[in-house]
Amino acid sequence: MALINLDKKGVKWEIRKAGYLTVNVDGVIHWEHQQSGRVDDAADELAIQAIIDNFSLIDYEKKLKISELKTEGVARIQDIFPAINDFDELDLVREQWLSIAPAARKATADFQSMIDIVQAGKAAASDINALTTIPEVQAYDVVNTPTWPA
Repeated sequence: MALINLDKKGVKWEIRKAGYLTVNVDGVIHWEHQQSGRVDDAADELAIQAIIDNFSLIDYEKKLKISELKTEGVARIQDIFPAINDFDELDLVREQWLSIAPAARKATADFQSMIDIVQAGKAAASDINALTTIPEVQAYDVVNTPTWPA
């Protein structure tokens, strides 16, 4: 059985995330399951084809755009807290803060700015996920479209 549509943009990344390496040798695709070490197993081929069949290019484009958005958010936060380098960890910090905020003292101006930047990033990610076409996703400007705090 030959894999169909293996060359879809981004699909090879999804296959790698599932634990498979694919190699094209003289036009023949070979795959190896990284955890078990199986090579060219028929069951693995079915699993890879299922990944290809269920792959969504618009979802892939949205992941790329949200990754770009997070990079922009981290750059804005690093103006305040230079050691910060992970937007997702800051979302956890934001959630923790919001859970204790009623009992805590008021956030410092810098910490509130960080919370506001993370909130703007979350809202922008929701906006990106709501887009319905690939050109809309690709055109989304992560620098100027979100309502980043000043």
